[in-house]
Amino acid sequence: MIKAVIFDMDGTLLDSERIGLKAWEYVIDKYSLPFDLSLPYRSIGLNYNSMKDLFLGELGKDFPFETYWKHTKQRFGEIEEESGIPVKQGFDKLCQYLKANKIGMYVATSTYHDSAAKELEHSGILGYFDGIIGGDEITKGKPDPEIFIKSAEKTGFEKSECLIVEDSSNGLRAGIAAGMRTVFIKDIVDVPAEITGKAFAKCDDLSGVIDIITEID
Repeated sequence: MIKAVIFDMDGTLLDSERIGLKAWEYVIDKYSLPFDLSLPYRSIGLNYNSMKDLFLGELGKDFPFETYWKHTKQRFGEIEEESGIPVKQGFDKLCQYLKANKIGMYVATSTYHDSAAKELEHSGILGYFDGIIGGDEITKGKPDPEIFIKSAEKTGFEKSECLIVEDSSNGLRAGIAAGMRTVFIKDIVDVPAEITGKAFAKCDDLSGVIDIITEID
């Protein structure tokens, strides 16, 4: 029986990956940076340290990543204030089901805890969740399973009683490595078939998670 669902945030709960790429596009153009959107695209699903390692590995250790990451976060915040961050399709239906059946709702995100809480609050859904584990509360980011193992511990339930919902390659790999049922919902990143094939299940949007839970139970 599933007693808790652990959600990735960016690209799974919130349609924020597109906003992140828009923010990077703005910064790349404004400062004439020596890379295109393919590099930020590859960073989707990574926590800050892993993202920094990716950029420095591509651009050299002297690239001032922190400076341009700060500009990108600022632009992201401006876009968020201007138009908000849309909640992904199917959330309302799934949330209603989970609450009616007293199934816990948790977030496991590479985004830092306080920033994640702010984004969820701004999107109007923070109050539905029972807990958050952010990227600043772990030592190893996805695809390492640490964040999901800690999230399962936070729920108070066994790993077999938890279901993970993810959209990225690294998130799926982390959930699978944690030894937990992991559901794939596609966002903007194409995930290789060899990874999605190892997922417990797939669905088109968040409402599809309901059928998966009922089949398990």
